[in-house]
Amino acid sequence: MYIISENENLLERLKLLILNSPVLDGSPEDHNQDEAHAMLAKRRDHCAPNNKIMILVAKNWDQLMMETIGDIARLMMAHCPDGQGKLMIVKKDYDSSDRDTLQNLMLDVRQQWCQEWTFQFEKVRKLAESEARAEALKRIDLWTSPKMPNYSIVHFDDPELPTLIANNFDLKNGLVIKDSLARRPSLFSKPPALHWSHFPRETELQVMFKFTFPAGTMTEPLFRDMSNAAKQAFDWEYDYEWTGGIFLRQELSKISLYRASNRVVELAGRIDTDEYAAEMEDETQAEVPLKKVWPLLSRVLKAVIVDTLTYKTDGKLPYQMNIAFFGAQFFKDINYVDVNGPITARLLDSTQLLGALERTGNIKFGIGKRLVGVDLKQAFPGFQPHTLADIFAQSDLPVSSSRASSSPLITTPVTNIILDNNNEEDEFPTNSLNGINSINSDRSNNQSGLLGIQAKNRGRRVSFGAIRAIPTSTLGENAFLHRDSSLPPVNGTHSRSTESLEPHNEADGTANEASVSNFVDNLLKKTMDEVLVMD
Repeated sequence: MYIISENENLLERLKLLILNSPVLDGSPEDHNQDEAHAMLAKRRDHCAPNNKIMILVAKNWDQLMMETIGDIARLMMAHCPDGQGKLMIVKKDYDSSDRDTLQNLMLDVRQQWCQEWTFQFEKVRKLAESEARAEALKRIDLWTSPKMPNYSIVHFDDPELPTLIANNFDLKNGLVIKDSLARRPSLFSKPPALHWSHFPRETELQVMFKFTFPAGTMTEPLFRDMSNAAKQAFDWEYDYEWTGGIFLRQELSKISLYRASNRVVELAGRIDTDEYAAEMEDETQAEVPLKKVWPLLSRVLKAVIVDTLTYKTDGKLPYQMNIAFFGAQFFKDINYVDVNGPITARLLDSTQLLGALERTGNIKFGIGKRLVGVDLKQAFPGFQPHTLADIFAQSDLPVSSSRASSSPLITTPVTNIILDNNNEEDEFPTNSLNGINSINSDRSNNQSGLLGIQAKNRGRRVSFGAIRAIPTSTLGENAFLHRDSSLPPVNGTHSRSTESLEPHNEADGTANEASVSNFVDNLLKKTMDEVLVMD
């Protein structure tokens, strides 16, 4: 159960009322009391899907509370389409007109919902026959006509309010109100500055899945479930989660799940073409960078759709899905017309895209008189999906490695698509993709890290040089500092100031027996002798 309040004053008054009520206070020895997680209306996105929700409204129906009730109504229609959810509005200064206001609001919310998804259903129905079309129709049909939750409105100052709450939500063991913020995980507030940006850089290619949800239905708990599913989809070299999303990296492949707005979630796979070409020994492989990304991206996509949007919501949460490609390498002109230079980004409807691949084996779209095609070799290297299941199947492929050798200690088990040039469409707004060019670092294919584990650090390499604060002495006294430097540092690059952790071996193969403690004692003694002033 959740309690959403317009302000803290109303919430505190309700807590005191329940605490002093013989109906809802429960017995001290009762450990089975019902729990309600409380929050303010401005943080209503932290409300998880639930069939019992109470909203506290002050004297007036302001915009915040009208939007809050609308969002919660949509959330309950999405997860309880059979109408079994219970929504109670508790209002100060209640009068008879408040019931009409609430009823009109609920009717408008449901009417807009039905109109939107009926329109989406008809839009897909008019497409030519395809497996993707059949899947989409079956999915959308579940979302077109949900029932409204059972809603009611009562007066906050009603002396029988505790009884009304208990009866409405079937509370028999009392009620304990807890602060929802106490359950929130501690996350970073900023995205990873060195590894990720919202739009790809000039040398990067990206494919993105854009999910658009009804207002109020993409809650914080559900998004965290999506992030966790993405993280668990693979044993990543690096992961970074912040309040707005999660960034995952495996070698050169970068995967991000990002909340662009309260209605939009974007899942993107990205790779730097220059870095990829530098690491690939086979030039033919270097021509299709996304071949390295798809096995990882499909794993995360499957986890997000199947494990979260389908399993955790029983397939009831509606969403629209589009596919976007970023990078001029994805597009080729069919009848070239010089309009604002090359195409660098395009958003495509997923059902149309998959259906066009099934029927014609190609993807084309129009921009005025210009006809542009998608280079399938670049967009879908080695496969041609007709359904989401075909994309999910890429997750069964092994994750390729661009290195010549691997460590024995590690095993890695909306644009209309057209079939002719008669349809015309305005160009998708292209965001500037110009960024700082990545600096290609030398990579050695025959180096391994400490303990035989190959280096995984692929961040920007920064050298601060060697800092010397200890006087240099002879090898005998400073044997601990002079070690065999045959092993590289963890970042995989050699440095003159980097020393091995193994002791220096003499010519006869025996280890130097100078201990750390002896070295420190000798060093301190020598230093004191040098700085001590004798009378």
